Amino acid sequence: MARNIVPRTDKGADLGTPAKNWNTVYTDKVVANVVDSGNLGAVEQSAGDEVTLRSLIVDAGSDLTSITIYNNIPITTTNLTIPSNVYLHFKDNGKLSPANGITLTIDCGIDTSSAQHIFGGEGDIVGNPKTDVIYPEWFGAIGDGVTDDTIALQKSADFTKQITIGTPFLKGNNATYRVTSTVTFQCNGDFSASRMEGDSSFTPTIRIGTVATNVRIRNIHFIAPVVANTSKTTGGGWGPGQVLTPNAVGIEAANIVESKITIPEIKGFAIGLDISSYTKPNAYNYYYLENIIQNHIGLRIQPKDASGWTNENIFYGGRFAIWSDESAYSSEAIHIQIDKHPSGTNQPDNNLFIKPSLESTIIKYHFEILNGRNNTFLQARYEGVKKIYNASNSTMLIGGAYLKDISNDFATKETAIHPLGAKINTYDGIHLVNNLSPGHILGYDEDYLTGNSILDETRDSTNWVYRLNKNGLQMKTPSCAAYQPQIEFDAENARINFRNTTLRYLQGIDVGIQFYGGIYPSTDGDYSVGNAALRWSAIYAVTGTIQTSDERNKQDIRSLNEAEKNVALKLKNSIKIFRFKDSVKEKGDNARLHAGIIAQEVVRIFEEEGLDAHKYGLLCYDEWEEDAKSNIQKSDSYGIRYNELLAFIIAAL
Repeated sequence: MARNIVPRTDKGADLGTPAKNWNTVYTDKVVANVVDSGNLGAVEQSAGDEVTLRSLIVDAGSDLTSITIYNNIPITTTNLTIPSNVYLHFKDNGKLSPANGITLTIDCGIDTSSAQHIFGGEGDIVGNPKTDVIYPEWFGAIGDGVTDDTIALQKSADFTKQITIGTPFLKGNNATYRVTSTVTFQCNGDFSASRMEGDSSFTPTIRIGTVATNVRIRNIHFIAPVVANTSKTTGGGWGPGQVLTPNAVGIEAANIVESKITIPEIKGFAIGLDISSYTKPNAYNYYYLENIIQNHIGLRIQPKDASGWTNENIFYGGRFAIWSDESAYSSEAIHIQIDKHPSGTNQPDNNLFIKPSLESTIIKYHFEILNGRNNTFLQARYEGVKKIYNASNSTMLIGGAYLKDISNDFATKETAIHPLGAKINTYDGIHLVNNLSPGHILGYDEDYLTGNSILDETRDSTNWVYRLNKNGLQMKTPSCAAYQPQIEFDAENARINFRNTTLRYLQGIDVGIQFYGGIYPSTDGDYSVGNAALRWSAIYAVTGTIQTSDERNKQDIRSLNEAEKNVALKLKNSIKIFRFKDSVKEKGDNARLHAGIIAQEVVRIFEEEGLDAHKYGLLCYDEWEEDAKSNIQKSDSYGIRYNELLAFIIAAL
């Protein structure tokens, strides 16, 4: 049809009906004030060149407008902003390509596939697009493992970084991206389905963060792709030409803070994952590690200048492994290395490794800590070589497979009998190290800590307060000058040792407790052995009880009077033969006969002579209340001091 279709009168007819709609209406231009903006989604406008595109945007004003791009449109005249009321559809070969020096600002909505190349040209592309996801393919990435995707990846990363509205992320497709120079990501990203390959002729392959001076990247969430070194061959070196290139890094995380980084796999680099800092921190991050394999150094933590610091990071998991077919180049390989910058003093501090699996029989060390403080390995797996190099005085190892078999190659004059004890300790509190024979829990008082080695029970030292080994617990004052624990709970011999300069102890034996040494009260004459309610059944002694009889301790000294002599004679005649009820209950007819006096009868005899027996030390009477904790019931009891009774009777004879 070559002629216009017009209604007979203005607004006198519709194009289609509610029941019969046109599928698509193609037009070069729509006058916005004639079209109901609420129905613009049913009207497809297309722009085939820059002039038409600009005209459609101007004509739309602030009304909602939908524009379809079918072919490449170079933007060459002036900067162009596509506002938020516009919705761009990219179909077929649709693309916007700003020329060099031109800035294209994308504030609009975008409708396209994840694999379409929609932004080209040499100009700048910025803005706040109305989308949650950006794809590298939008900027020209191919992802076939052959084409160089470096520029496209960097453009997509830079575009995502500069977005200030919302929290979009850069998403990699199920693709293999080949790169020929470092790609830097400073944005949220998800490359969990992607693979990225480089040949280690440059370093790092990708960088998360920044190396800019006094700049830090905060609070990003980034899932890295699988990163592989294509120049690495089985049994070959870790760099171009199959030689070790010390600085060929797979992924560098630099100057990031309070972020979450996931590393699915890094394979075949001189340094797999490099935790770096340049004047600013790399700190307070969560790193989720999966496979760090076939790298000369799996993970390195090190500031890259004198003022950077790499502290307070948590590393979850991670399988660190080098296969046996790499033995030709692996004699110096290390799973984890921690060090400071050569010209700096900031040591990596208080980083936590939770359940890493350190595996290989051909590497040099599972980890090498050249400089670092308070770094902790929790429940790690030390499989294979079982060797470390730990020059730090405050590394903590807690639990894990094969930990007890680990040996430490760092040796100083303070090397303990058990090699791992050379430099692993803590300044105060509790130190869990189950890698000594016997293992110890060590406590320190930092005011007295002068050495820096783990102590075993045979080593002279003074810098500990308490320690627990397989035999028991030892405690002493930190100022004790010699190897003299003052209290020692000896589980092996079932005894408690006490010592100042001479050993004394209590030892459990089959029939009770054995004392090695005398037993003394803390003050003279203040304490009893037993009491009226809790009595010893018998006392065995080589000689009798010695009582004080020094005249200097006595007063009111006199002889017995007549009434007392009469009492004494009656007491002599009151000696009885009897058996104890408890003994009869236990032994029956075999209970033995005893000779003695009845305390209540002593009271009556004294009363017959007008005297009160309770005023005399030969008679004892005690009452006590109930004590449920000690299983004691309320009661009372009489007793006799026979040494005084006999002296009393003898005086009247």
